[in-house]
Amino acid sequence: MEYKEIIKALECCHVGSNCGCCPYNEFRTKSGLCVDMLYKDAFTLINRQQAEIERLTYESEVYAKVNHWTNHE
Repeated sequence: MEYKEIIKALECCHVGSNCGCCPYNEFRTKSGLCVDMLYKDAFTLINRQQAEIERLTYESEVYAKVNHWTNHE
């Protein structure tokens, strides 16, 4: 699922299991498969976003160093 769908599903679960509005509702079973899928997708999303933050932080630091060097020569 995409970011917006994961957020929507988390909001639906948060407000008292309002499964009617949940994008994962089609996966709902007595075993709770929808929740398992939601947790997995949310975990994956968090890890992807963390990796992106780390990449951007690194690039920003490199840019700042290069910019510092070129402005002081």
